[in-house]
Amino acid sequence: TSSQGQYKFLLEASREIATAGAQIQASFLWTAYSHHLASTCPATTELEEYLGNRFQPHHFSQDTNTSSVSNAVKTSISSMKNLKKWQTKSSTSTIKSSPMVIIVCSSTKRCASLLKELSSLKVRVMKLFAKNIKLEEQLAMLQKSGSDAIAVGTPNRLLKLARASKEDGKDSGGLVAETELVLLDSFEDHKRFTVCTMNDTAPDLMMFLKEFVQPRLEVDDDKDGKSPALRQQQRQQSLKLAFF
Repeated sequence: TSSQGQYKFLLEASREIATAGAQIQASFLWTAYSHHLASTCPATTELEEYLGNRFQPHHFSQDTNTSSVSNAVKTSISSMKNLKKWQTKSSTSTIKSSPMVIIVCSSTKRCASLLKELSSLKVRVMKLFAKNIKLEEQLAMLQKSGSDAIAVGTPNRLLKLARASKEDGKDSGGLVAETELVLLDSFEDHKRFTVCTMNDTAPDLMMFLKEFVQPRLEVDDDKDGKSPALRQQQRQQSLKLAFF
């Protein structure tokens, strides 16, 4: 069937997606996104309207170094200086309830492995996965002390935290309100599935992208009447995606 053919394409494409060009990455992610979310579309809503705007090449970082997660972070963000100065709490600024970088992994074991690799950046990294930490504890920590510069998490926990942080009324943008980069891990498990293709992780990841990431991606519309200066400002404030 066409669905089986689409899934086979996803499995093959995911295995080298980190080193592919932005056009291929955008096409791959949109295919995975629509494949996993089609079944959740309400009967009263057109699928195209439900899925929203397509992922575009300009939504993806063009300069990501995929040799390691730390290099991927350094080459995909606007400034390492900003990353190191990302404030969790101070007397002169408001609490940042969202990290500058969110790294999405397929499992807690993989998250733990990346935490060790990220130590070379010498910035605080928040653990947003389920192992030994309750959802309520993580949410309370975000509300009280704010977020660290980088967060590493699994799709299900990130989705639940983002929904909860938005519902509390204190943060209109939720967990991703000020995030600059969402980094998608292309690590393969023993069956060669990734976070974008694994049935245990892909549906939650795509819903996280739909509800919290997609609304912050830049809409490339030259007919909207906006000035070049305003367009440039919005581009700088919009969120970027990257694979590593």
